[in-house]
Amino acid sequence: MLEAFVWLIALEAIGLIGLPFAFLLFRRLPDRGWSLSKPFGLLLVSYLFWLVVLSRTVPNSRWTLLAVVVAVAAVSALLFSLHRQELAAFVRREVRLILLAEVVTVVFFVGWTALRAQIPAIFHTEQPMDFAFLNAVVRSPSYPPLDPWLSGHVVSYYYFGYLMMGVLTMLSGVGTSVGYNLGLGTVAALASVAAFGLVYNLVRMRKGSFAAAVMAGLASVVMLLLLSNLEGALELLHARGLGSAGFWGVVGVEGLAAPGGASPSWASQESWWWWRASRVIPGTIAEFPFFSLLLGDLHPHVMSLPFVLLALGVVLNAYATHRRLGLGWLQEHPWEAAALALILGSLAFINLWDFPTLAAVLVAALGLRACHQSRGRLREAAGRAALVTATILAAAVVAFLPFYGTFQSQASGILPLSGAASRPLHLFLVWGLLGFLGVSFLVVQYGTVPAHRSWRRALAMAGVVALLPVVLWLLARALGIAPGGGASPVGGRLVLVVPFVFLVGGAVFSATVRACAGRLGPTAFALVLAAVAFLLILGPELFFLVDLFNSRMNTVFKLYYQAWTFLAVASGYGLYYVAGRLDHSDLFRRPWGLAWWSVVAVLVAASLYYPAAAIYSRVKEDSGKATLDGLSHVARFSPWEYSAIQWLQANAPRGSVVLEAVGDDYSDFGRISASTGLPTVLGWEGHELQWRGSELPFRGRRADVKELYTTQDVEQAGKLVRRYGVKYVVVGPRERRQYGSEGMAKFGGLGELVFQPADGVAIYQVSE
Repeated sequence: MLEAFVWLIALEAIGLIGLPFAFLLFRRLPDRGWSLSKPFGLLLVSYLFWLVVLSRTVPNSRWTLLAVVVAVAAVSALLFSLHRQELAAFVRREVRLILLAEVVTVVFFVGWTALRAQIPAIFHTEQPMDFAFLNAVVRSPSYPPLDPWLSGHVVSYYYFGYLMMGVLTMLSGVGTSVGYNLGLGTVAALASVAAFGLVYNLVRMRKGSFAAAVMAGLASVVMLLLLSNLEGALELLHARGLGSAGFWGVVGVEGLAAPGGASPSWASQESWWWWRASRVIPGTIAEFPFFSLLLGDLHPHVMSLPFVLLALGVVLNAYATHRRLGLGWLQEHPWEAAALALILGSLAFINLWDFPTLAAVLVAALGLRACHQSRGRLREAAGRAALVTATILAAAVVAFLPFYGTFQSQASGILPLSGAASRPLHLFLVWGLLGFLGVSFLVVQYGTVPAHRSWRRALAMAGVVALLPVVLWLLARALGIAPGGGASPVGGRLVLVVPFVFLVGGAVFSATVRACAGRLGPTAFALVLAAVAFLLILGPELFFLVDLFNSRMNTVFKLYYQAWTFLAVASGYGLYYVAGRLDHSDLFRRPWGLAWWSVVAVLVAASLYYPAAAIYSRVKEDSGKATLDGLSHVARFSPWEYSAIQWLQANAPRGSVVLEAVGDDYSDFGRISASTGLPTVLGWEGHELQWRGSELPFRGRRADVKELYTTQDVEQAGKLVRRYGVKYVVVGPRERRQYGSEGMAKFGGLGELVFQPADGVAIYQVSE
């Protein structure tokens, strides 16, 4: 596993380069940004590398990347020399924290990398697509990267996460099939230390002890990355053959029918039983980070995890400012404003769904700070906060304008939901532990909300934020805007959403009163995260983003993932807060205090079975040799294809168009292009439709590929080859199976046979 060691060295080097920048930026945080220095350093290097390659004055190459790294390192060294005494004093003072942060990083990197070595194959769900984009950012001659599955076009998707993983791949010198799996370990490592640091900072800002801050930070990491939802407890019952047909009918989780008998093992023997935990609510996807990392899709919502936490950290740092917000603040803190814009703007480029949510957090956090500074004068506070946030968000968009210029969204608006709402039982299965801790935090903190004359204005603010989504939904229903078919009763939906309205309203009210009363601190910031999280859960019960799926499936998927992250952070702080209040009041010895701890213990235990059993089942299903090479299964089961991939990687110039068979999405079709980053005429057609929102860019290509392989007319084939700029033609078992063998001989007349091992695959290089 030498590749993993080299990769970790590269990651640590990036973190050291980013440290002086983070140290100066995060001045108001107790850890001075140490826990965020690695994602921040990676973001800085990747952004500058993207801009340089985008200019097309230099090629996309490892040498270009090394030049960028050296340039950033030089600035970093200058900053270090200017502030070395301050930095050295911090290191001496906080050596325990620094060592612990590094241990968390290494443990999660090694742990998840070791797991990926047991299940390395890149072949299912969205993995081929993710691998295609990783190869595209590494092998495209320039940026924006070429679309591997649609020759002649650039990628129309948010690809900055792939680019950052590509940066680490190029720096460490590993192959992309290894870098893919190391990237998953990197996401876990960066997310773990960022979550730990964020909650540590919140507790320390409330004057909590080092031990309390560490425990709260570690609890947040566990909730974010190591625990599951409560569906796992049902899997245990199901595996043991417990529960009647009626019971499982009431549960209503697809695939969990009455068991035929107890499993001979402590884990289910069904193939991919662990998949069900992400499909608890019918017609939706409800992933959580542990599931995503176990599944192994290096997808934008997964890669964004560390950078969402980085964004929360930089917003918390701005929230802690004592300078008066407004134009003067922007003039006094231009570099902090620029960093806010860069970090928030990058979220849209990594996973577009995260940008508006973090923009809302920024607005709320700076709005509370302005309210605090204005002594409760909300109108004045709103004006000053709006000036700062509007400037930052505008700069965030401008910083990534080249991305928006090539991005085509399939989204066509937002519609009110008229179909069936989520069942309360299913919501409990998804949100049981985090929801209980979040609600407990809200309830307990109510006892410390100060009495202040601003309560009426705070109540009005809470009412607007919490009730506006419901009012808009009712108005849309009254106007007949909601799409028909399967409409659920209004009353039933309101019964479901009212508890969330109270939770959101209560959090907003408490945070606003604290701000107006001069009690603005980490508790109010945690309340903002809780309020946003509950809004994210409430939202898909009322509205959905209209896309090609024409359902709320993707909306639930993306918003729930954000809610899990926010609740993990808020609940980590909330656990410290509630435990402190119970301890302070001596209530942990009283019956209801003991009952609270008992409920937490039961929910945690119910969330621990799934991770252990799912890892056991995943590893058991893959009996291959431990390796980090994601194409090792291809070498084992399809050696002809593996050798063809290797030959193209070594010999085909960057950007060369390769012709291969076209077939269904979620299959082995498109594997050559995905594994090399070389564009093919057409890859996964359904995905191209999702990315581009229309079939116009690729209409007729499937038929043309079929014609190219089946025709025996060399002249006709030559016209099509020239139309698409095909440089290499792959003829292998998949092509013969899809198109027959009659038309394959003609390729010898179109060019030269450049690769043909003994097992029957051939690669032709088309003549100029």
